[in-house]
Amino acid sequence: MSVSLVKFDNFELDLRAFELRRDGKALKLERIPMELLLFLAQRHGELVTREQIKEKLWGAAVFVDTDNAINTAIRKVRQTLGDDPEQPRFVQTVVGRGYRFIAPIDGLLALAAAAPGTATEPPKSPGTVNEMVVLPGGRPHGKPTRTLKAISFALAIFGLAAFLTVPYLRPTKPVMLAVLPFQNLSGDPGQEYFSDGLTEETITDLGQLSPGKLGVIARTSAMAYKGSHKTARQVGQELGVDYILEGSARKEGGRVRVSAQLIRVKDQTHVWAENFDRDFNDVLAVQGDLGEAISRQVQVSLSAKEKLELVRKRAVDPDAYDLYLRGRYFWNKTTTQDMAKAIAYFKEALEKDPAYAPAYTGLADCYSTLPIMADSRPAEEFPQALAAARKALQLDDTLAEGYVALVRINLWNGWNWPELERDAHRAFTLNPNAADAHLRYAHYLSNARRHREALEEVQRARRLDPLSPILAALQGQFMYYAGQNDAAIKELQETLELFPDFWVAHINLGKVYEQTGRYDQALKEFEKARDLSTISEPLALIGHTHAISGNRREALNALAALQDRARLRYVPPYNIALVFAGLGENSQALDWLEKAWQVRDVHLVFLAEDPKWDGLRGEPRFQTLIRLVGLPQ
Repeated sequence: MSVSLVKFDNFELDLRAFELRRDGKALKLERIPMELLLFLAQRHGELVTREQIKEKLWGAAVFVDTDNAINTAIRKVRQTLGDDPEQPRFVQTVVGRGYRFIAPIDGLLALAAAAPGTATEPPKSPGTVNEMVVLPGGRPHGKPTRTLKAISFALAIFGLAAFLTVPYLRPTKPVMLAVLPFQNLSGDPGQEYFSDGLTEETITDLGQLSPGKLGVIARTSAMAYKGSHKTARQVGQELGVDYILEGSARKEGGRVRVSAQLIRVKDQTHVWAENFDRDFNDVLAVQGDLGEAISRQVQVSLSAKEKLELVRKRAVDPDAYDLYLRGRYFWNKTTTQDMAKAIAYFKEALEKDPAYAPAYTGLADCYSTLPIMADSRPAEEFPQALAAARKALQLDDTLAEGYVALVRINLWNGWNWPELERDAHRAFTLNPNAADAHLRYAHYLSNARRHREALEEVQRARRLDPLSPILAALQGQFMYYAGQNDAAIKELQETLELFPDFWVAHINLGKVYEQTGRYDQALKEFEKARDLSTISEPLALIGHTHAISGNRREALNALAALQDRARLRYVPPYNIALVFAGLGENSQALDWLEKAWQVRDVHLVFLAEDPKWDGLRGEPRFQTLIRLVGLPQ
């Protein structure tokens, strides 16, 4: 096995063997001086204060004279290196502050190297959270973090320090990490929202921590392992990740306890573990030094303004934060009833804390999704969605979720395509690991008939969220619109093998079957989608399929059912136009498409690419509609 070395002058610091050598010969150096040398080398070129050394080497429970112990350790390091404190070549004293390692360094710190004890300590069994807190330096430590809301950030600060601490450690290819669902150890199923919410918050925080250096698997794929007993190696292979973060959460009364551990997939080594036991009200105690600590771990310099922003955006009423987590819990269930509960919780969170930007993005997500999944009226939902997204970004213009919300709103209702592209790229800049941003942008590219780009973009999303049913179903849709019918069928069939009740996949597979003349198979898929969803599109597609296959009576029955439904509730006019188009009644189809334009029907974004409209493309009225939506012919 290769040995990772830090080389300076004629010395070699063997991080796996916990050994210092000069010209190949091992030198005697006691444990504390060796750990101090490792710490200084890891922070090469930076000032390391005496307080930081004390914290690193002895932690909170100190029973020694640390000032004298530090002086002794520095002296022994210098003696071993042959360094002159007056004219230092290796360790420079910064009077009254601390020390700096100044020798030029050549070599790599292996991912496990930050824990010198790992060469001799047996690994803990996978799935067990060690009650002893172990920092990356391998020393026991009993000091908890100061805030609950900081937990997800603290996971990044301490856990990821094991492999993102120094510039020359970073790989050219991003390290991939999966945050598995935190276990709810409260014994109360009603607390699932908290453990799930903590998982999602941690994924979001880590996704934005080190763009280009750290890739984080999205929530949907991570949550697929909730309750799973698979090993770290199995999960790692299925998700294609290098590291797994797993843990547990317990919320009782006003106290919260969270345990987490970082596991390296290739050998299932537990790189790091930490416990957090705090008063829930400490959520308000986030300070700027937390953000500075994060930036220091990933070697990113923050301006004074950015440091202030880190403090401001993390200040939140604890009750508002709790309500926000409840809202996200119901939002992720994606049913109409649960969406209504999510909206109520987000609104209640904003009553507690009107300046809490994430709650506004939650509202924007709910309002912009309802017209798609529940046939809600666009005129009622999208203005509320837009107002909420804009308010979120007014409060915090670094919130990637706010820009993703704007992309979704423009995709379905705003139709300002240059603005959509700008917002998408802004979201990518703030959080390249946001799979939803890549998906929404891919959806726009497909609608704009930029098919190659769309398929490339959805692949980026799927690398971040490989087990997402909506990503798989929409990839099949994009293939269909790109004319790749066989590939689309294969993709959608595989999706339904994994998610047999996912109505979006049934609709898209039915569309491909209809386009390729397999009408009986298409009808079966549309009927399944009708039974599994609450929207009217499957009924419209049933009518269209009957019409183009020559079964006019059944097509008229479907049309009558749609019109009866429209007397009771909103039915997108586009869906009624579909049946008329299938029947060859182009004038009435265009009448209903113009009604769709008047209400800004979300389905109009498919006009440019959906082959169902090929019989109308030569009509001037249809050409006008295409221009109004703003998509290419």
